[in-house]
Amino acid sequence: MTITKTLLDAVAEYTTISVDSMWPEGALSIKPAGYFENATSNQFHIWYMFNKQPSLVNDAIGFAKEFGHSEEDEDFIDQVIYYAAAILGRDMLKLIKGCCLSQTNPAFAYDTEKTVASAQGFIKAYNDLGVPTEKVIIKVPSTFQALTAATILKTKGIKTLGTMVHSLAQGIAAAEAGCVAISTYVDELAANIDTSLLKEYDDLEENYGWALTRDIHNYYRAYGIKTRNVAAAMIGVDVTVGLTGIDEMTIPLPCLEKLAGTPAPADFKPRIPAVVDIKDAPPKDSFMNDQAKLDKAIAENKVATFRIKDAIATFVKYDGFTRDIISQALAK
Repeated sequence: MTITKTLLDAVAEYTTISVDSMWPEGALSIKPAGYFENATSNQFHIWYMFNKQPSLVNDAIGFAKEFGHSEEDEDFIDQVIYYAAAILGRDMLKLIKGCCLSQTNPAFAYDTEKTVASAQGFIKAYNDLGVPTEKVIIKVPSTFQALTAATILKTKGIKTLGTMVHSLAQGIAAAEAGCVAISTYVDELAANIDTSLLKEYDDLEENYGWALTRDIHNYYRAYGIKTRNVAAAMIGVDVTVGLTGIDEMTIPLPCLEKLAGTPAPADFKPRIPAVVDIKDAPPKDSFMNDQAKLDKAIAENKVATFRIKDAIATFVKYDGFTRDIISQALAK
């Protein structure tokens, strides 16, 4: 049976669609080149592509050496990771309309200087491979220290996205820091890695990530904030469709496949409003001028505290797996 309009196409009429993957063939299996806006990456995606595309490891090692780095350098494995991300981003840019995204080392989530250095390492690798800085967005954790790094990177012409947003306070702070976008995590990160862990809700209001993304949307729209609210870490179809109307979604391949294979109802309408009155938005607030206030707001939110810690630990774990693969390749 031919589907006239899919759920994916229906959502795309109201919300920009990006792909949460660095696997070109996977993206092309769902939609042709030019359909998706951006392509996002993180430490899991690099590890995944090292396994999916084993030649990537040696290609990245080769580029690191070609551009002046030596195996004897203390940061050589870091450089290999930068070039691996740049290779993946360069290839995805052939398929998308916008930018590729790379995530700074999550181990530096609470270190401004090291987050800046990590971001610059990615940008240099992209530039070395012919990708201009304006086609790259650097993802930084939405901690006070990493968002301070975002303010510094902005002065250097580097665009940032505040990621791992699990609270309204983080969303407000990231906009104040000058991030061009944020990523609000919707479903739990563990379910994005193992879909059997996905928790379904009868009422979307019970889904913490959905409600948070809605609240940040309302805040941004009511107060005219230009930072884009990009929903991420979505596996469930219902929660994804329920966010139709927000600025953008970066959707993992399993969810994209479901949306692209499901017909849209004839009366499909977005649940999230395009225009929000101030009376329907959270109160105006500010955090980037007061670290203690931001830290307190996060600490008092038990769900946010757990999910931020879990996200950092998860990405650090996969970064470690990636480093092991590189070390094994260098030992041969």
